[in-house]
Amino acid sequence: MTGCTLIAPLQACDIVRAADLMIGRYGRDAGARAARRVHHLERQGQRTAAVIWVRIGEAIETARRIGETPCAPDVMRDGLSLQTRTTHRQ
Repeated sequence: MTGCTLIAPLQACDIVRAADLMIGRYGRDAGARAARRVHHLERQGQRTAAVIWVRIGEAIETARRIGETPCAPDVMRDGLSLQTRTTHRQ
């Protein structure tokens, strides 16, 4: 069997998490790394996976353009919102 089979559709938050991880690991080179991954997957005939990596690359580019990681500012890296974090401090 060739290609990639998705068990469930990816949510936007999954794309953002992947972009955030790429930025954390590769910094300024994250976008280029994602683009290379897209080309590799396309050469392998894995079109579905390539499309996912295109979306990750777009999220990386958006983060670069606005100057921050793609995670929403009210969500910390552990997944707790600032509101939840504040509530638990009381």
